[in-house]
Amino acid sequence: MATFTSGFLKSRFRLENRQSETYRKLSGFKDNPKYNEDDSNDWSTYHVLEAAFHGRFHDLTYQTNYTWSKSLDTHFFDPTFRAVRGGRSPFGSWSTPFDDNNRRRHYAPSDFDRTHVFQSIWTYQIPFGTDRKWGSNRGPAFDRLLGGWELSGDFVAESGHPTTIYSPAFTTSSIVFSPASCTGCTHDMLQVHHDANGSLNYLTPDQMAKFSTPAPGEFSNVGRNFFRLAPYSVVNLSFGKVTRLKWNHTLELRMEMQNAFNSVHYDEPARARIDSGEFGVLDAAAVENHVATGSSPRTIQLSAKNSF
Repeated sequence: MATFTSGFLKSRFRLENRQSETYRKLSGFKDNPKYNEDDSNDWSTYHVLEAAFHGRFHDLTYQTNYTWSKSLDTHFFDPTFRAVRGGRSPFGSWSTPFDDNNRRRHYAPSDFDRTHVFQSIWTYQIPFGTDRKWGSNRGPAFDRLLGGWELSGDFVAESGHPTTIYSPAFTTSSIVFSPASCTGCTHDMLQVHHDANGSLNYLTPDQMAKFSTPAPGEFSNVGRNFFRLAPYSVVNLSFGKVTRLKWNHTLELRMEMQNAFNSVHYDEPARARIDSGEFGVLDAAAVENHVATGSSPRTIQLSAKNSF
């Protein structure tokens, strides 16, 4: 089964907050009332193709889902409740327009956009024991020891989300830094690797040299959310069985493995501004022994349950 969805959303709001006449008289600001205004003229589009497959093949039952999508917007986070200062926080540069007179400069892939997402779940009945392909007539001892085991799991693989590389200049705004320009750069240029010092990095020195600061009044040639971070995949597994014992007792044995292959999910660089000494380096707070805290290391849990 496959479905296609397309959508367009445009929003506009205006908020005003004026000081009361009494406050202005008492504070001496009669001719200079406080005036705050938030004006949003944003829009977004979303297109998605979804496909789902499920079925059974001998002793394997499965379901898989695939999503191919693209989300574009001019604004992701509402900065109304967060001070917009410094230009490097996600609530500043990522959300405040680079140019109030040209909102299209902020129109780019959404911060949460994932081009490809693949998900799958399955259960495999190992063919030993009663009513199975092998060993169905070997007796109760064989069945209790080797019969009835099942292997199940789930798998998720997805593209990396977009990110922006910034310059140290305010070329089109006095509030947020402008994105850096980049000559000869590609969307998938950020690749996790070890540099000469053994540190994890997204960019090589040659790639860093491709970035530059736009001239005053000019805008980046790549813009917001041009680059993609590393993709991510994870597998969780479960292996177990339920054995019927005497006197209506049942014994359930199970082993569960979360992140069975110890996959690593790398997130944003420690610094995303080209003049920083940590530009391109993976955030040390997010990586411990080469395992990101965003993706927990492999854990194994053993359990036994007697029901009666």
